[in-house]
Amino acid sequence: MIVWNGFFIFITTFYVITILWYLFGIRRLNRNRLMLNHKKLEQITVIIPAKDEEKTIVSCLDALLSEANRPFIHQILVINDHSTDQTVRQVETYSLNHPEVKLLHLPPSHDPVKISPKKKAIELGIQFTQTEWIAITDADCLVPPEW
Repeated sequence: MIVWNGFFIFITTFYVITILWYLFGIRRLNRNRLMLNHKKLEQITVIIPAKDEEKTIVSCLDALLSEANRPFIHQILVINDHSTDQTVRQVETYSLNHPEVKLLHLPPSHDPVKISPKKKAIELGIQFTQTEWIAITDADCLVPPEW
C-alpha cells in the first residue's frame, strides 16, 4: 500500500510539473508573438511574372503600392515573359513615377528541357532581389490592403 501511495504521489507530481512546464512555454510563446507584432517589420520584394497583362498590370501595381502596403515594399520586380502587347510600355511608364518598380526581361530559352516560363521568371526575380523576404503574385491579381 505504501509503495502504491508513493507511486501515485510521484505520478501526480510529475503530471503537475509537466502541466506547469507546458503553461510556461505557451505563455512564453505568446509573449514572443506580441514582441513580433510590435517589432519593425522587414521590407519585402514582390516578384510579378507577367506575359501579355496590359489589362491588369497597372491595377496590380496600384494595389501593391496602396497606402497600407507601401511602407513594407522595398522593390517590385515585374518580369516580362516575352509579352506581345503593351505590358512593357505600361510598366516602363509606371516605373517613371514609382522608382521601386523595376522591369526585367526573361531571356529567350534555348533549353531542350522545357521549364515553365513562370518558374524561370521567378528565378530571375530572385536573382535581383535586394531583401530577405520575397512575395510572389500574378499580374492579374489585386492584392487587398494590408496584404
